Amino acid sequence: MNTKTIQLSLLLCAILGTIYLSFIFPGWIYYLIIPSAILVSIHVIYQIFLKLKKLNQPAKIVHHKMDACEQPMVSIHIPISNEPPELVIRSLKACLSQNYHNFEVIILDNNTQDINLWKPVEDFCRNHEILKYHRYPKLEGFKAGALDKCIHLSARSSKYIMVIDADYCLKTYALKEAVKEAEINKLDLLQFPQAYRNINFRNESLAMEYQHYFDIYAAAANTDKAMLSTGTLCLFRFDSLKELPGWKNCQTITEDAEIGLQFIKAGKYTAFSPKILGYGLMPQNAIDVGKQRARWIFGNMHTLLNNKWNLGSKRDLNIIMQLTAWLNFLVPVYLALLTLLLVGSQIYDKNELNLILILGTIPFLINILGKSILYDKHSLSRLQILRTLAIHIHFNFRSSIVWLPCLLGGRKPFYKTPKDNKQRRNFQFSDLICLLFFGIGIMAFMNDLMLPAAIYTLLGNVYLFSTLYTLTALKYSETSSRINLKLQTSSL
Repeated sequence: MNTKTIQLSLLLCAILGTIYLSFIFPGWIYYLIIPSAILVSIHVIYQIFLKLKKLNQPAKIVHHKMDACEQPMVSIHIPISNEPPELVIRSLKACLSQNYHNFEVIILDNNTQDINLWKPVEDFCRNHEILKYHRYPKLEGFKAGALDKCIHLSARSSKYIMVIDADYCLKTYALKEAVKEAEINKLDLLQFPQAYRNINFRNESLAMEYQHYFDIYAAAANTDKAMLSTGTLCLFRFDSLKELPGWKNCQTITEDAEIGLQFIKAGKYTAFSPKILGYGLMPQNAIDVGKQRARWIFGNMHTLLNNKWNLGSKRDLNIIMQLTAWLNFLVPVYLALLTLLLVGSQIYDKNELNLILILGTIPFLINILGKSILYDKHSLSRLQILRTLAIHIHFNFRSSIVWLPCLLGGRKPFYKTPKDNKQRRNFQFSDLICLLFFGIGIMAFMNDLMLPAAIYTLLGNVYLFSTLYTLTALKYSETSSRINLKLQTSSL
C-alpha cells in the first residue's frame, strides 16, 4: 500500500471516527481543537524564540592566504540519477574552476538507463583527470546508497568530503573558504546555505521561504552545536565520517538530517556558516515544491520518531525544531472543522457551536501570525513578506497531513526534485482547502453566528489568495524554464 493510499485511508477513518464520537460524546471535538492550539502555540513560540535569541556563530575567520602546501585533500561527491547532462556538466565546470589545487570530484551516476543522459557526462569526465566518473545501472539505497559508494571510491588521502547536488555550481573560492573555516574552527561538519540562480520576480517568495530555514533554524543551531546537514553544500571531516555508522545506516529518505544526527550523537562538532558558496535550482512549479516538501517532512518525522529525545536538553530541542521546521500540527483542527461542517448543526446548540467555531480559529490565527513574525526582516518589504507568507499558507494543509503515515510505520518512496524543463500539472485536490473555510462561514451565517462567519470567510479568502498566488508564482512557463546558466564564480 503506497503512502497516498495510507493518507487517504487514515483521513477517511479519522473523519468517520470523529463524526461517530461526536454523536456519542459531543465534547470530543474539544480534544481535537485544544491540543492542536497548544501544540501550534508551543511550536510557533519556540520558533520565534530561536529567531530572537542571541546567535553565537563559529569563531571569526582570519582571512589569510592559503598556500597550496596548506591545502588538505578534498573529495567532492556528486550523486546523480537521470539528470539532464548539460546541467551536470555545468556543475562540473564550476568544480574545475576552483581556486584550490588539492581535490577530486567523484561523480556517482546511479540508476540511469538512458544513454543520452549518462554518456555525455562520461565523455566530459574522460577529458579531465580530476573528474572520476562511476556508473552503477542498478543501485539501492537512493541518495544515501550513492553517497556510501562515493566514500569507498574517494582518495585515501582525503581529509574532507564535500557533498553537492547535481545542479549546484560552486563559486570559485568555495573549497578554499569551506576548508579554511573548517580548519580554523576544528569542525567535523560544516553546512552552508542553499542559494538559487533561477530566481525571478515570480518565484522570489519561494526563495525567501527557503531562506528562512537558514536564517532562523540553522543560525540558532550554532548556539547549541546542533546543526544538521541539509543535503548539499556540506563539508564533512572524512575521519569523523568513517567513525560513524555512515550513509549505509541511514533509514529515512532525508539521509542528510540523519547523517547530521549521527555526528551530533557521536559528540562531533557541527556548525552552520552563512556564506554562500554555490547556487542551485529551485523547483519550477507548485507540484514539485509540494512533493519536495513532503519528502522533507516525511523523512524528518521518521528521524524524529526513530530516536529518543531529552526535552530538557537545549541541544535536543534545537534538533527537534530543525526536523519539524516544515510541518505543523493543524490536522486535528482541519478534522474538527470538517466534522462541524457535516454534522455540527445537528449535534450542538447555537451557543456551544459558536464557542467551538471561535476556538477553531485560534490555531490558524496563531500559525499565520507566528509565521509572519518569522518571515519579517529588514531586508524584505511588507509586500515580499506577504508573498512569502502566502507560499507558506498554500502548503499548510499538505504539511499537516503528509507525516501521518509515519505513525503507522509507513514508508514513502524517494522523490528526486526534477530539474528538467518538462511541463507538469500545477493543481491538485488539496488546493481546494479554502472551500472548507467558506463552508464553515456559510454554516455559521445560517445559524446567525456572525463573528465566526466573518472570521472563517476571512480565512477562506486568505487561503484562496494564497493558492491563487502560489499557483501563479510557481506556474510553469517557457520564460521561467530558461534557467540562468551563467556560472556564479565571483570571489567570496
